[in-house]
Amino acid sequence: PIPCVPWQSQTSGQVKASEDSKLFAVHRLAFRTALRNMVKEQGSRNQRFLRSIQEFSQLSDEEMRLIDMALEPMSFDQGAIILRQDDDGDRFFLIISGACTWTKKLPSGIEKSGDLVMGDYFGERALIKEEKRAATIIAKTSVNMLTLSKDDFTELISGEIFKKKLTEYDVLPFSEDHKKEKVPTAWPLV
Repeated sequence: PIPCVPWQSQTSGQVKASEDSKLFAVHRLAFRTALRNMVKEQGSRNQRFLRSIQEFSQLSDEEMRLIDMALEPMSFDQGAIILRQDDDGDRFFLIISGACTWTKKLPSGIEKSGDLVMGDYFGERALIKEEKRAATIIAKTSVNMLTLSKDDFTELISGEIFKKKLTEYDVLPFSEDHKKEKVPTAWPLV
C-alpha cells in the first residue's frame, strides 16, 4: 500500500495498486499553477468564442467574464433529443462543435425544420418570453455545447441583446398562408 493524503482531506489514507504501476508526485503549488493556467486558458477560449457571436460581441469584459464563469459544458451523441417542443425552458445552449436539427410542428400540422451549426444558439426565446419551447432540437452529429441555466441566463444576460432576433422570430412565415416561403434554416425559434 502507498500512503497518501486525499485531496481536500485532513486525514491520510492508503491506495493499493492492483498491478505494477509508476507513481508520480506533483508539488501542490505546481499543480495549482497548472490548474489555474488551464482554467484561465479555457476561459479565454470561451470568451473569444462568445465574442465571435454578434449578440455577445458588445458585452463588457466583466459581463463576459461572469457569463464565462457560469457556462456549463454539455455533450450530446448523434440522435439525442436535446429539447422538445412544448417543454418548459430551463437552459440556453451555444453550439461549439457539431450540428443539430430543429423541427417545429405548427398547429396546422405542417412541420418546419432546419439546421444549427457551430456558433448558433438556441433556447433564448423560451427563457426571455417565459414561453414553452417552440421547437424540438435533435443532435444531427455528436455535438458539444456551452450552456447557461435559466437562473444564470436571467441574471447575467439582458434580453435586449436578443431583441433584434426575437423581432425576426415574430415575423417569420410560420402560418399555412405562407407555407410556400422558404424558412431560414438557422432559426430554431426555441
